Amino acid sequence: MELTPELWRRVKGIASGALDRADADQAAYVVDACGGDEALRREVESLLRSTVAAGTAAYLELPAVAVAPMPMGTRIGAYRLVRELGSGGMGAVYLAERDDREFQQRVAIKVVRGGLASAFLLHRFREERRILASLEHPNIARLLDGGASDGGLPYVVMEYVDGESIDVYCRTRRLPLAARLDVFCRVCAAVQYAHQRLVIHRDIKCGNVLVTQDGVPKLLDFGIAKLLNPDLDPEQQAITMERVMTPESASPEQLRGEPITVAADVYALGVVLYRLLAGRTPYGDLPASEAALIEAVCERVPELPSAVARRQHDTGVGPIPADVDLIVMKALRKEPDRRYGSAAQLADDVRRYLEGRPILAAPDTLGYRARKFVTRNRWAVAGAAAVVVTLCAGVAATSWQARVASQQRARAEREFNAVRTLANAVLGELHDAVTKLPGSVAAREVLLRRATDYLDTLSADAAADVDLRRELARGYRRLAQVQGFQGLANLGDTDAARRSLERAASLLQPIAEGGGATARDRIELADIWVQLGKFDRRGHSPTEQYDRARALLDALPAANRSTADALRVEQGLWYGIANDHARAKNYAAARDAYVNEVRAADAVFHLSPDDMDASRNLSIGYKQLGAVLELLGRPDEAIDRYQRAMALDRARTEREPARATWRLDLSFAIGSMGGALMAKDDLAGALEQYRQAVDLRRAVVAEDPNDDFAQTSLARGYARLAVIAGRMKDAPAAIDWDAKRLEVLRGRAAAHLDRDRAWADYAAAAAEAIGRSVDLLEKGRMTRGARRAAASRVRAMVEQFQALDARRPPSHAAGGAAPEREQIRRLQARLARLPPG
Repeated sequence: MELTPELWRRVKGIASGALDRADADQAAYVVDACGGDEALRREVESLLRSTVAAGTAAYLELPAVAVAPMPMGTRIGAYRLVRELGSGGMGAVYLAERDDREFQQRVAIKVVRGGLASAFLLHRFREERRILASLEHPNIARLLDGGASDGGLPYVVMEYVDGESIDVYCRTRRLPLAARLDVFCRVCAAVQYAHQRLVIHRDIKCGNVLVTQDGVPKLLDFGIAKLLNPDLDPEQQAITMERVMTPESASPEQLRGEPITVAADVYALGVVLYRLLAGRTPYGDLPASEAALIEAVCERVPELPSAVARRQHDTGVGPIPADVDLIVMKALRKEPDRRYGSAAQLADDVRRYLEGRPILAAPDTLGYRARKFVTRNRWAVAGAAAVVVTLCAGVAATSWQARVASQQRARAEREFNAVRTLANAVLGELHDAVTKLPGSVAAREVLLRRATDYLDTLSADAAADVDLRRELARGYRRLAQVQGFQGLANLGDTDAARRSLERAASLLQPIAEGGGATARDRIELADIWVQLGKFDRRGHSPTEQYDRARALLDALPAANRSTADALRVEQGLWYGIANDHARAKNYAAARDAYVNEVRAADAVFHLSPDDMDASRNLSIGYKQLGAVLELLGRPDEAIDRYQRAMALDRARTEREPARATWRLDLSFAIGSMGGALMAKDDLAGALEQYRQAVDLRRAVVAEDPNDDFAQTSLARGYARLAVIAGRMKDAPAAIDWDAKRLEVLRGRAAAHLDRDRAWADYAAAAAEAIGRSVDLLEKGRMTRGARRAAASRVRAMVEQFQALDARRPPSHAAGGAAPEREQIRRLQARLARLPPG
């Protein structure tokens, strides 16, 4: 029989329904579903036999026509075929082994087989090869090679995935709910990766997700994916010569033949999640006819997965909470624009549930359900309208429902505004009050994160509320400040800070660049670009970030540019530019930039002389300018700037002695003065200044051990004391200060072994401190007892580094600190050669 696309969909639909039944019931189901059509029955039975032969390693949909397989042992490229794994509409997939004696490798080879190599299918096959070559993700089967066989048939060589389909993997291992959701999130990450590269899979199903014995899911078969072309209109992008899909995971728009977007893959992910939770498809047994299938998927509301799972006591998944039901049902919504906007959003909501945070999925409103009811039952409503009595009753009922809906809407608005007001109060007044309390960094992070979560939840339901988006952007900016802003009390998580800033920029940029933007919008966005430029070294270059900020400031009217808010951002901009010049050792350019920073900070301070933040910013400018003046060989000018900074810092500390930030600022001014005295060879004066600075920092760390900035500042203070003691020929004191420095940084790294920055700081400090200590032991003059004690201290430094190095997570241990690790091994050998005592 000639298999048209419509007939092929029917064959697959019946076969899919049969596979959902026990083996003993399949034959009777096929006979009933085919309704006496013997040719149709033979095709379905052939398809089922091929499915059994393919097993769990089937990479493709089963074949649309019967074709002879290639003989085993056939050589294709550098590989020899071992056995057939599965077959599909374009060809077959074989397990193959490398046969050129270069190295051993098992792969999966997809070949367009004889009889199927029409111009259309060959084009589709080459398109798949091009798509696969662009995808490199740990959860996507990799493309390894490609070419044409001796017979002229194109082929691709793919990573061989020896695993089970994701539903079988979860079911046979009786994975609990959290474990299933975790595996599912990794599949979402693979889909999101493909979407970001303009690839829609369009056939996501359990059989196309294999999970290895190590628990790694792999997304397979991009054979029907289509690379989006931005030059084409949506229908040209989405509609091909045939609709290729698997009925059980096809979205309503796919079944209706409408343009396909990433929303179709989100729907298919929802189907996969439903099966992982409930053990079946959202619509149970799929109907045999196309019309019935379209009606089921496009009109029928699936039963909640929790209700289905309750009737099946052997799934191992456990109770399914209402939040998970909401997530699944949002992914399965009929209208594409009411689903999650991306696979990443779906995974993020699952993560929110796993982390005990509010989810973004929300139940349908009464008004929405009513509109859907009228749409589905419009003829019944029209008929009822002909009956006067029924009409009157309907009007009365509608009026009553309208009043109820109005009351519910008003109550919802009150609740919405109450949550919004509370969140903004936490971000503003409450946070600012807590900031002044000793040891408040961790508490501030919790407050800001919770408040931002609630604003984020509100924004999902009020995407058009521009003011809410502004509030949310400010919340993310404040959260980033506590997560990892240098110069302020923070938790040292710079990656999280960068992500929060990027989220703030994505929220604010469309507003600031739109027609209704205010000066404040542009100033706040400029500030976000400045902050990203200060520590974002992986994405845009700092120069690009700073150029964006400068363009926004330059576009402001003169009156707005001279405001305190704009001047603060300008100061931060010059600060970042100056620091980049200083890192490049272009000290003259750095000095000029720091002069501009001080000019802007001084203007703000004169506008608001009682503003302690303005005082602090001016003090920072003086310190930075003083430091570069020292590097330019002008220590007296540097000391003048340090004295100005110290006066500002002392004034703030006297007004609020409990404020840790002010005390740290004062310690930096004192330390800077100590550095200038070192440059003038006044070592005794420098030592006294740094002792005072370290005492201030040590007190702040004792009050708030979570303050990463205070910890790193204390470590720098100990390092300076070690250098001064070494120059004063006091070897035991120098080694003691270095040991205290490493104690601080080791504790910080041990608390965050997964943070490469914390480990890199510790490793670099360990190599420097141990190296300086070994030099002092070899050359310094000490009594026998002092030398023995100092050597013991240095050996302890080495052992502590090696012990912590061994504890690093496998994903991090291979990278970072390799030069320092080798350097410390060489220092350990020198230490071993020292004479005893």
